Order: sequence, then structure tokens, then C-alpha cells
Amino acid sequence: MGALVLLLLSSGNASAWIPSVDSMEKKLESQRRPVLNLRIELKELVKVGEVANLMEVLSTKDGRMLLRRQDLASGSTDATVWTKAGRGAAEQQEKAPLWIQWLAGMSAKDLFAQLRLDRGTHSLARDKRRVLWVAGAKPHQRSRPQVHLDRETRILRRIVESRKESFVDVFFEGQFKTQSSVVWPRFMTIFDGHVRRTYEVTRLVEEATFGEGEFTLEDAVRPEVPQ
Repeated sequence: MGALVLLLLSSGNASAWIPSVDSMEKKLESQRRPVLNLRIELKELVKVGEVANLMEVLSTKDGRMLLRRQDLASGSTDATVWTKAGRGAAEQQEKAPLWIQWLAGMSAKDLFAQLRLDRGTHSLARDKRRVLWVAGAKPHQRSRPQVHLDRETRILRRIVESRKESFVDVFFEGQFKTQSSVVWPRFMTIFDGHVRRTYEVTRLVEEATFGEGEFTLEDAVRPEVPQ
């Protein structure tokens, strides 16, 4: 979960080892998740003695999404809801962070298009012993929109998205196993340009049921007692 160490490659050798951005898009599409009624519960990894934050991601087959974060130290909860229409307090679906949309079943084509990747730029990165294909950025261009794919498995490992005047960098690691064949990350490290937090998935339900008001902000920010 440490910082990625980018490989420095000469321009003459890089293209022989790295697929084009268009090819990466096609490879990633083979790993696309189905659109589900999804519930993912996460807990922040912290040092001994520190208070962890909780996070929850919900998505539905009809396009609703919710991100809820709970600060256990202060007892505060905040939530954002996205829907296709974006009515009332909800924001439009397309404004949701792309890492959430990807978990909710977004296609690789839409992911690459919304990131507005530089399709003429590709490179390699390394995370520990894992070699990653990079679409959209060269070595050391850490804040440019980009995606990283595991060279061996074709699994998406990283998304860097420009948001307003900053960027969001999300790194997926490990595998949370369920009864289905869908590959879900076990850890997510999220850097919003200021703070880096690593969360572990503690519960994942692929066919979740939701309460009647669960996607209304009034119910979404209601404090819950952690189990």
C-alpha cells in the first residue's frame, strides 16, 4: 500500500512492452463488474490507539449511489447521494467519483472517456513485485488522469481523477472473496490531494436489500452504532 515506484524506461523500449491505451481499455472491459444492488462496508486502517473512520458505498441497479463516511472520534456522519436525474439533495450520477462508478459497474469505455485520458501516452509502474500498465500518464506524472492495470491479471489497480482544482488518487489492492466470481478489492487507499487514508473492506453484499429511505440524505447521515 506504499507509494508506487514508477519504472524509468527509454522511449525505444517502452512501446514494445506496453499495450496501447485502446488495447488496455479492451482488456479492462473483460474485468467489468455486473450492475448490482451493492453494499460495501469499510474500516480505516490506523495506528494503535488511533480512532478509525468508517465508510460505506451503496449502489443500485437503477443507478443510485451513496457514499457515507462516519468519524467515530467526533461522532459525525456525512453522506452524498447520486442519482440519474440528480433531483432534490441528490447530485447527478455522472458527478460521482469514478472509483465509485467503477465499483458500481461502469464500463471501461465510459471510465476512460470520463477521465479524458491522453490516449497517446502509456507507461509502466511497479507496486512491490507487481508490474502495472499505465494508461494516460508518463512516469512521475502522478496527478494526471490515469488508470493502472495489473499486467498479469488485467485487474484495475489505480484510478487518478481530476476533480475541481485537485485530484483523487485511489489504489485497489488484494481481493475480498465472495461466493461469486467477481473480483473485488480488499483494500482501498484514497488520496484526495491532502489526506491519504487506507480502508479495509469488512463486508460486501452483492445482492443487498435497502431500506425505503436509505438513499435520502436525512436517513443517510443518521448516526449508527458500529458493530
